[in-house]
Formats: sequence, structure tokens, C-alpha cells
Amino acid sequence: MKHKEEYFTTYDGLNLYYQVWQPEGKPKAIIQIAHGLAEHSSRYMNVVNFLVPNGFIIYCNDLRGHGKSEGARGYVNSFNDYSEDAKRFTQLIKEQQGDIPLFLLGHSMGVIIAVDYAIRYPDELIGVVFSGFGYPATSKVNPLLVLISGILSRIRPKGKINTNLADDVSSDPKVVEAYKNDPLIFTFITYRLGAEYLNITKKLPESLSKIQLPILVQSGELDKLTLDTSELFSYITATDKQLKQYKGLYHEVYNEPEPARNQVLTDLKEWLENHI
Repeated sequence: MKHKEEYFTTYDGLNLYYQVWQPEGKPKAIIQIAHGLAEHSSRYMNVVNFLVPNGFIIYCNDLRGHGKSEGARGYVNSFNDYSEDAKRFTQLIKEQQGDIPLFLLGHSMGVIIAVDYAIRYPDELIGVVFSGFGYPATSKVNPLLVLISGILSRIRPKGKINTNLADDVSSDPKVVEAYKNDPLIFTFITYRLGAEYLNITKKLPESLSKIQLPILVQSGELDKLTLDTSELFSYITATDKQLKQYKGLYHEVYNEPEPARNQVLTDLKEWLENHI
């Protein structure tokens, strides 16, 4: 396995960190990963260690304001910035790899990025995978709080709301402990990002109905950080869609203990291979 770390520059001048892992032989396809809120690209090593030896190239960048990338922590001026960054990242991938088939895998908040990207730039992809899929648990809060978040987003965009995600990311205590002790993970969201996130989430049913690419959804049945996975899945109108819900698993299905994790990753590999 070959590994590389680099940076690319966004439309507004930020340097975003990314990693790429390549197999030794001829690759079958590329997976571009959009990670979730507050985390970073190095938390996908279970995916890397399973898929790369099976012939897949994996690219993952730290979102702006996350991990080793530049930008204010937990802040985005507009959620569309994430999609534009993903598009620039895709351009870089195609410059480096040519016309190898490309999938986009979004986890948690990265699902929202992947949905928006699949609507805007469907010709760049041959399929999308959603992990930790559902309404974020905060999306069904009191409407007054949603209104207040919008106001605070305008008057104090970089003000912070504390989050408490660690205990619910995985059923594996080792993963939870590593999450809590990871210096690249932060435990808040800014008012601006929170408001942008809630606003775009409200449009999810309509947005999902516009995607016609093949879609795989992988979700833990005990996921406490997202809601109504099956309901949201019903809004997908693509004829090639599949929902895999795993009993006993939490939000990060790729970071669960064995043997469950092996089943999740095997399902992912087989779906990818069947869609190349």
C-alpha cells in the first residue's frame, strides 16, 4: 500500500490537507470520502485497510476548519463551501488518476455534502455511499431554537455551542476513548455552521429525490446521532438504491468491533465492485 499526504488550495485561498492510499496493483476504482463534523481523515483507517488491499484507491481530505486543514475550527461561511471544496478535490483526483471510476462516500455531516455534490455534479461519479445517514438529532429541536440559531449565526457567526458526541460514535469503548483523546477532534459547533447545517437538512427529502446515481446507505440501528433513517431513505427515487441497517451498531459503522465491522466493510466492498 502506498500512502501520500499533501495539501490543495480552495477557491478562497485555504490550504486543505488530504491523504491518498493506493494499492500496489491496478486499481478497480477510487473512493473519495467526505468525513463528519469535528473529525478528520485519519479516522477512516478501517476502511483504508480493508478496501485498498482489495484494489481500491482512497482519497480523503480534512474539511475546512477540521483536522490539519486551514480555517476557523467548526466554522463555515456557507455550507456550499464544502461542496465547492469537494469539487476542487475531485478535479485534483482526476488530474492525478485519470478516468478511473469514482465513488463518493459521505459519513454523517459528510452525507449532506455528498447529497449536495451528487445533485450538482452527477457526471463526476458512478455512485454514492451514505454512512451515518439520517436527520441529525439536532434537526428536530424546538423551532424557536432554530430561529435563534439563525439570528446568532448573523450576529455572532463564530460563537460556539458545545457538543457531546463521543459516547455515541461507537459501541466500542476503545473507539470512544480514542475519540475523546484525539487532539484533532473538537467538541463544539459554531453558530454559523449550526444554522447552515439545520437549514440544508430541512431540504434533505427534496434533495434526495433529485439524485439518480446508484446509492448505498449503511446505518447502525442504535445510532443516537441521527434520526429517521428509513423515512429519509424512502425519499430516494433512484431505481438503484439499497439500505443496510445493522443491529446493535452505533453511528460509525466502520468503527465498530469485529465481527460486525467486517460484515459492514464486506457489504461495502461487494456493492462497490458490483457498480464499477
